[in-house]
Amino acid sequence: MLLLIASSLASLAFPNDTLPKSKQVAQLQLAFRYEPTSEYKDTLGSFSFFQTRVDGAIPLYSFGDKHHITHSFGLNFGLRYTAPEVTLFQRQHDVYTVNPGLNYTVYQPNHFLLINTIGTGFADDNYTIDNPNVRLLVSTLYENFTNDKFKWRLGMVMARVSKKYYAVPMLGANVKLNPQWRVFVGYPLNTRLTYKFSDQFQTYFSVRRRTETYRLAAYNENLPNATASVLLTKVDYPIGMGIKKTIATNFTFSIEMGLLGRRQLDFLDRNESINLLAKEKLKNSYRLLVERGPYIETSLRYQFGNTKKEVNTNHGARILQILDPNDADLEDILEQH
Repeated sequence: MLLLIASSLASLAFPNDTLPKSKQVAQLQLAFRYEPTSEYKDTLGSFSFFQTRVDGAIPLYSFGDKHHITHSFGLNFGLRYTAPEVTLFQRQHDVYTVNPGLNYTVYQPNHFLLINTIGTGFADDNYTIDNPNVRLLVSTLYENFTNDKFKWRLGMVMARVSKKYYAVPMLGANVKLNPQWRVFVGYPLNTRLTYKFSDQFQTYFSVRRRTETYRLAAYNENLPNATASVLLTKVDYPIGMGIKKTIATNFTFSIEMGLLGRRQLDFLDRNESINLLAKEKLKNSYRLLVERGPYIETSLRYQFGNTKKEVNTNHGARILQILDPNDADLEDILEQH
């Protein structure tokens, strides 16, 4: 979710006679994640993790047609600061991530939603950022509103990471069991059970797979990879409970706490393949397993303009940030509705 503060963030709308009560709105979200120190499983040492980010989405232009279908264009921006504390390292590595993107959304109320995104960015530490490893990403996501109780979704994320191309499918289904309970199941692994107390307050239980990749300088570190830089791929399985609360007309606050299941750190030569779905053994990599440990995440989202449901059709803003195909944020796309 990443830091890009634009003072000009405002609600931009281009009304059309065929779209009564339709308005695009900008969004800004601040989020934090913290994982306390945990020991390695099979060697001496420890690992801890802190991350802060700000995500932004700015609508640019929208219009409607005679079929009451909304077409909209928008920008999504993000900047993330990450501080992994790895005892294997002799130096402090601060990772900076920047991700601009452009999205095109087609939406017909109670029928379907189609989101197409193209973006780029990098995730480099303070030693490699002067020559960043830029990534290109293209995604498409289709959601079908079968009825008021069931939605199904499919899509694909395609990316170029470290001179190689990857494609990851996105599948999901959202079932409304009754007015209070709903369940979401998505692929890659993402399951969430939600209880809605009201339109302003809900709680949930979730299990998911989260993967993030950063480029780090490898020299002067105790790594077997004899290269100037490596890709650190962090994989974990958060199991937690959270709440979301509308604390003011335009503010939504969320907090999630739980336990991280299987946790692994993979250090790869930047020219090696990244194991996106963890179904094959990594080649020429160095892997550290980390003991289970707690985590906490919080976020505060501000939505500009009128937030009433009948006028908020800014679905493009729901894709706040995607780092690359193995970032957990691409899975979050499927649970925002």
